[in-house]
Amino acid sequence: MKYFNYFTTSVIRMFTIMSASFVWLNYYFRKFAHAFPIALIVSLTIEIILFVKWRKDTRQNNLNKSHNALIGNIKFALIHSTLSTNINYYANILKSKYCSQKYKDCIVAIVDNKKVCFVPTYHSNVSLDNVTDSIAIADMHNADKLVILTTNYPSQITDYISSLGGMEIEVYDIEKTYSTFLMGNTLPTCKVYEKQNKVNVKKLFTVAFDKSKTKAYLASGLILMLSSLLVPFSLYYIISGSVLLIFALVCYTKKEQVSFALF
Repeated sequence: MKYFNYFTTSVIRMFTIMSASFVWLNYYFRKFAHAFPIALIVSLTIEIILFVKWRKDTRQNNLNKSHNALIGNIKFALIHSTLSTNINYYANILKSKYCSQKYKDCIVAIVDNKKVCFVPTYHSNVSLDNVTDSIAIADMHNADKLVILTTNYPSQITDYISSLGGMEIEVYDIEKTYSTFLMGNTLPTCKVYEKQNKVNVKKLFTVAFDKSKTKAYLASGLILMLSSLLVPFSLYYIISGSVLLIFALVCYTKKEQVSFALF
């Protein structure tokens, strides 16, 4: 279905580009034998370039979707697990990498000849109180470094930590935690129900560029440009048709879902 949709899109796009190119080239050369082959070459060249880009973007998007789904499942599992479950989970991972010891509120490991205290805090965005409590835990274990493991954290937390002296402190969000520890050690897959996001309507353009008008602008532009081959004062038809095609492209760039695409 993905390739069928792209093929349909490609045919419409190629016809649009070739028609617009042909009308302008025919106006310039005044010869069909010159204008049509060049228009065909232009449309084919553009289509090949767009196809290569589409294949590359599709592969990258598939990788990103898989990665984001994996990160989302890990985040879901950590947030909905108890502290003791998180402690046990990280203890099993860290003991395979470092000399480590599990405690009820943290895991202490020797990393690069430093005593590092890992404190999971997943039930809310890390706050100043979480940082203070985590520092107290690390101090109790005489740690040289504190690593707070959380989902995400506001920028003021980084500013606050940088203003502190003494112990080295780092905050790992899910992405950094995954790349550092969890790769290859993912939690059991959790069923995540994605919330349907409501469309956030922003008036970026006037009503003239409403999303629903893409097809109308596209059809009108093509009709005007092709009509220029049959009527006098053809330049006005060409310019008007080109403007309508630009309008269609502007409308398309605002659309999230359309029945066909221009680019």
